[in-house]
Formats: sequence, structure tokens, C-alpha cells
Amino acid sequence: MTHPLAPETHPEELASFAVDGALERLELLRDIATDRDPVNLHLRDGSARGLVCTLLPVGTEDEQTGAALGFELTVAAPPDLLQRLPLPATAVTIHRDVKVQFDLLLRADARSPELLRAELPQALWHFQRRQAFRIEPPPASPVRLSIRYPTAKDTSRSVKVIDISVNGVAFLWPRWDDRLPEPGERLGEVRLDLAGQMPLACTLEVSVVAPIEAAGSGVDGPRHKVGCRFVNLPLAAGRAIQVYVNAAQIRARARLARDRKRNSASS
Repeated sequence: MTHPLAPETHPEELASFAVDGALERLELLRDIATDRDPVNLHLRDGSARGLVCTLLPVGTEDEQTGAALGFELTVAAPPDLLQRLPLPATAVTIHRDVKVQFDLLLRADARSPELLRAELPQALWHFQRRQAFRIEPPPASPVRLSIRYPTAKDTSRSVKVIDISVNGVAFLWPRWDDRLPEPGERLGEVRLDLAGQMPLACTLEVSVVAPIEAAGSGVDGPRHKVGCRFVNLPLAAGRAIQVYVNAAQIRARARLARDRKRNSASS
């Protein structure tokens, strides 16, 4: 990587650390604002100048610009900055020992020359690979996944979900489709049903395809597990998945605590 507060510019580096979910991006920005992490704004106007600021609490849109992000400058800005706005910039900060970077378009804030506004970023990079909590859907709270397959006469078929997290889902590839997907392939027209809630429309990108049975086992050969990540998941859908996963995690912990208590009582 480059200097800790310099923007990363290598596409192959950025692609590995993109935060695709709108809900995840929003929560990360809120954490940065709460912790008041210093943010370096690198102006992309050829001047190589930067600004130092803090991110204001996220979520309230500015009445004049409609922008949801606010920045308060902590170091005096160049005298001609307001005249040159709006300007594209790359924001870089260190949040809880991890580098975070996102692109934005800076606008003026009529209330003060020390304030800047920007819209929520559509791209954000968190330079640490994170593992989301995955759950196996319990029988009492099932998850159903329906995928539209061209090989199935353009009809949607349900597949068995193996596990799910706020980042993605894994499922069994159906035996009746002999064309295995490739990593990087996107599956559109996917519907996710969380324990009888309103079905969620989403797009999946295949991350891994792996056999889960020994070759030659079963009449039709090995079954395959397909692991996918959610792509551009709408905020409401991401929140619904997070609520489902959190509730399942709480139930699993409570069940484990009851089992431990029962075992200790019988010993």
C-alpha cells in the first residue's frame, strides 16, 4: 500500500476491498463520524492540495444541497476554495486502525465557509477483509432463494440455502442444471424470502463454486455449493437481512446458554 493517508489508485487493490452494500457503507460512515476520525480530502483538480476535516453526524440532508454528508474543516482551506467548488475529491481516513477511502463531489455549505457538503458515496473501500457472521437458517425460520434459470425454460426455481450473512449467501446448485456458474458471474432476477417476509429482489455475484460430495457419489454425481456476495443491495433489503441474521444469532446464543446450563445441572 501507499502512505497511510494517501489514496490507493491501483484498480486491482481497490476491487479486493470494496464495500458494496449501501447499509454497510452508511454504518461505516456513521462510525467514522461518531469517532471523529480526521479525514483527509484529496482534491482531484490537479493542484495536489488536500484538506483536513472531520465528518459530521451522518443522516441529515442539507436543506439547500440535499447532500447527506457534512465535513467540518479543522485546517484553514485555500482562500479560493469556495470559488472553485464543486470539486471532485477522494476522502481517506484511518478508522479503528483500518484505512477507509471513498470518492465524492465536494459542495459549499451556505452556513459557513468551514463546512463542506457531499452526497453519500456510491463506492467505498475498507482496506481490511472482514468476515461477516454467517448462519445456517433454522427450520423454524427458513430462508428461500429463487433463481431464474435460462436452462429451465425461463422459470424460477427454488434452491436450498446453506448459509446467509449480510454480505452474501451460499446455496446448493440444482442437479437438474448441468451448467455450473463461473466465479465472477452475476445472477440476476434472484428473490430472497426471509422466513415468510416480503420477498427481496437482489443480484448475486458468484465468489466460489465447490463440490460438497466426493466425485461419483450419488446417482447424478457430486453436489456443488455456490457462494455468492450481494451486489448493490438496496438499503432496505440489507437492513432486513441484518435483522434476520442478528435475530438468528441471538436465538443461537440463547440455545447454547440453555444447553450449557442443562449440562452443568446434570453433571
